[in-house]
Amino acid sequence: MIVSFERWGRNALARVVGGLFPLKKTSAETVRADWTQGRIRKIVFIRPHQGLGDLLLATPIFRALKTSQPDVQLHFLADRYNVGAVQGNTHLDKIWIWDKKKARGPGYLLSFLRGLRAERYDLAIIISSHTPSFTSFLLARASGADVIWAYATEAHYDGANWSRWLASVSVENSPVEAPECEKFMALLRPLGVSGPCEPEFHVPAEIKEWARARWQTYAFPSDRPVVAIYLGGNPDRPDRLWPTAAWVQLTRMLREKNRASVLAILPPPKILSGSGVPEPGIYEAFSQVLGERLPIFDEPGLKQAAAVLSHADLFVCPDGGLMHVAIAARVPTVGLYFATDPARWIPPVSWAVGIRSPEGQPSGLSAEVVYTTVMQRLKTPAGAR
Repeated sequence: MIVSFERWGRNALARVVGGLFPLKKTSAETVRADWTQGRIRKIVFIRPHQGLGDLLLATPIFRALKTSQPDVQLHFLADRYNVGAVQGNTHLDKIWIWDKKKARGPGYLLSFLRGLRAERYDLAIIISSHTPSFTSFLLARASGADVIWAYATEAHYDGANWSRWLASVSVENSPVEAPECEKFMALLRPLGVSGPCEPEFHVPAEIKEWARARWQTYAFPSDRPVVAIYLGGNPDRPDRLWPTAAWVQLTRMLREKNRASVLAILPPPKILSGSGVPEPGIYEAFSQVLGERLPIFDEPGLKQAAAVLSHADLFVCPDGGLMHVAIAARVPTVGLYFATDPARWIPPVSWAVGIRSPEGQPSGLSAEVVYTTVMQRLKTPAGAR
């Protein structure tokens, strides 16, 4: 009942805003002509409520647009949670950070929207692949952009009318089963823009230097591969957490059969997961079963974690934000999937592969299967991983 009322309320608000402040509809062909003839000079991407992994899968579209028109200005409107995915991205000229809590105050909201409108955007693109955001549509409309470009929303939330009332151009949705990276790229294709689905995550040179020194402190033997494993995960998402016993078995196999060094990557102390709950990880339980304590990395910062992981020969990680950060940073990665399909969520890059539980449950993915995949990846030449 509450969900139905909420959806009705959003549709009603979209109709009111669209009726009181009508937006001129246009065609994708008209916008494409403006793009190819250089009349679109400033674009803002809007998606404040987007997971880290999803947003990283969208980063190829920034590169594709800059490749097509190098002089275009690209801005991005993120929130305090997902901004880490795009900070330092060399294809973005400016990043706006939307603070939902501060937006409850009229002073912040008016100042924020005034700044957006002062940019005089030619085009606002609402980023989405599988779930649209109503807030993004409202912010796009409030930005004052000449044209608002978005996927059609009618197929979502029992007939959301947002694109009808709040977008200038509605692009037909990609098939549900299509890879997420491809869905983001397909949003741009009517503009005549496309490119490879290789996500990007920028790590500054000073952090790379710091990570190089940090890696040396582990003193791993140079003649053995180093495999990093992630012993964290959102406790609100047990469907994405591999059992402790499986991690212990994999670790023992790596060390005993392959003489590999294993580095445990842990959630930083007191970190909150994407759903806002503490993420303590399973290192203590893991160590108790293993009978010893592995070397760890648990320092805060996604860029710091990516920089350290770049020195490992391979990273094994369940589906989640850190897995996508590693892949975007070109870290050789094996992603563990249980209920979801890795073909949708892992980009088509040579250095990443996903394994799915045949039963759709974490317990259904055996350590032996993961170990076999890890060994295959370790045998692959570094440049081809």
